[in-house]
Amino acid sequence: MLRAIIGLLLLPHLLFAAKLNDTISSLIDDCDPDLNVSVYAKNISTKQVLIDYASNRFMIPASVNKVFAAASAEKLLGSDYRYRTIIAANGDSKQIKQLIIKFDGDPSLHFSHLDDMVSQTANQINHVSGDVVIDLGLMRVPSYAPGWMIEDTYFCYGAPLSSAIIDRNCLGFEIKDQGSGKLQMRAHNPSVSITNQASLGNCSEPMQIDEHASEEGINLIISGCLSKKQLGWHATPVKNLDVYLTSMIRFLLKKHNISYSGNVRIVRDSSGMEIASHESEPLTKIIRKAMKESDNLYTDQLFLTVASKYHPGVSEWEEAGRLVHKSLVK
Repeated sequence: MLRAIIGLLLLPHLLFAAKLNDTISSLIDDCDPDLNVSVYAKNISTKQVLIDYASNRFMIPASVNKVFAAASAEKLLGSDYRYRTIIAANGDSKQIKQLIIKFDGDPSLHFSHLDDMVSQTANQINHVSGDVVIDLGLMRVPSYAPGWMIEDTYFCYGAPLSSAIIDRNCLGFEIKDQGSGKLQMRAHNPSVSITNQASLGNCSEPMQIDEHASEEGINLIISGCLSKKQLGWHATPVKNLDVYLTSMIRFLLKKHNISYSGNVRIVRDSSGMEIASHESEPLTKIIRKAMKESDNLYTDQLFLTVASKYHPGVSEWEEAGRLVHKSLVK
């Protein structure tokens, strides 16, 4: 009798699942019965399978992988976790021997945040007797994971990954028409310069963006012909990440009147007394951006953040993958 009652209670749900499965099948068949589609949905409370359409078919996971990065970050770090970028120093009240800018992998960090931190530092320090170091030691993997296509690196979603992500490691610039065919160009990041070799009008040469890196910093060379439709904001991923970072720090130190006797260089390990810091928004908002906008850069940084918490200084993508898998199966 009890089994009969339970069966009657579950009947509407079973009928709903069957109808939903038929609806999905019908929609796919109406579109194209040869589509490579697989759908599987399960109620995690009742364990009832709601949809099962070709669930055993092998598929390329693509952005579904973002779910694993987000889930592992939420599980290991917690929803209130915040990335922290810090400026620290070594020395005493009489002499600062070393200034440290230590990056934590924050994908939401902007130039303005660094500007504020250096400004805070300038209230306490005006000269460094030694080097200014940029610590990128938390994440030591190559900037691109195995399997990345070279074509993807031409776009900002394929910007290089690092412990330091500033303005998405993408160089934004604006192009305006000054009249008489003359163009005005301005970089979003003031530490980046632009050489304008482009013209406005009709010609066969398309717009081209080249990045030149030197001791002076990053210079974008814009050439070719632009139509009026191409006026406005453009962006291109950074190619020379080390020069991008060191020239930016030199620019900010000069802006805020902090001198130094040594060099600005990149290191993989450092420690010092904290002077200034910046915290990101809580992890829930970072994950929301990664998932809602299917943001590759944010997701990759979440993936590397989880791996680096298990093993600071993780140096291989394959190793990072094993560490993320470990966080999910625990």
